[in-house]
Amino acid sequence: MPVWVAMVGVHPGSANRVVFGDTKGVFIWVASRAASADDFRRLLEADMKRQGLSVDEVSDVTLAQDALKERHGAEIDWERLIAKAEASPRPVIAPNFYFYEQD
Repeated sequence: MPVWVAMVGVHPGSANRVVFGDTKGVFIWVASRAASADDFRRLLEADMKRQGLSVDEVSDVTLAQDALKERHGAEIDWERLIAKAEASPRPVIAPNFYFYEQD
């Protein structure tokens, strides 16, 4: 099953305030194995909900192999993120967080 990656905008719930503070939200890169882009979105949204995060937007959904080519040199360690996703039954979040402005 292929690995997909996407930039995801999430809004933290009250349980996540310790990690995310009072920000409006956070952009994160997420990778997961899925049969299709639609399956990836469904898996992603269900997993974020389990973690107390609501998904505001999902963008740049692409196959991992294409992300490696297109985003080479970015601050994300694509190889590590994709390898973790290949070995994980759940979506994997990159350690880089990009915070929205505060309310």
